[in-house]
Amino acid sequence: LSWLDSPLTRSIFMSHVLSAVLSSSGFAFCYACDVYRLSRVYLDPCDYTLDLRLAFFVSIIPVFGIFGSIYFMVSMAVERQVLRLPRCSDSGI
Repeated sequence: LSWLDSPLTRSIFMSHVLSAVLSSSGFAFCYACDVYRLSRVYLDPCDYTLDLRLAFFVSIIPVFGIFGSIYFMVSMAVERQVLRLPRCSDSGI
């Protein structure tokens, strides 16, 4: 894990980990809500449906986590390439 020596790399990596945790916990919350909602017995089948705003706002948190994770992985790749450039140009590669 010598690549975590740089403070910038460490902060990008921790941001990636936090966004992955946000995404995972958001999906776990969504699935737990769905299991609870769908395991109850309703007389009217329309009671199983969710309001559009509630469905959107509950599911947007994991989506932000996924996009954040992707953003930080790309940032990590770019940062690693930028840090590698001076070493490669010195060695003649």
